Amino acid sequence: MDCTCPIWRYGRAPKGDVPRQTTGLTGLRDAEALREILFAQVEDEKVHGPNISECLAKYLASPDHELGSKTSGQYGIVFKRLQTF
Repeated sequence: MDCTCPIWRYGRAPKGDVPRQTTGLTGLRDAEALREILFAQVEDEKVHGPNISECLAKYLASPDHELGSKTSGQYGIVFKRLQTF
């Protein structure tokens, strides 16, 4: 293509709707490569799942287990150390 017009993208993506926006690229192959990179990042997030901070917060907020305040505090200390690690 000899056109120097920027390529735009819009539509549906795995993370939700993509508003109309420019890719900043003028080549169709480059724009398709960018699309593949963005989709690969989404697939990578799906494979690895939630991060450890989200899991720990969900566990501490869970009403299924009834922890005493002292035990809950100790869990909080251990979880902070785990996050730092």
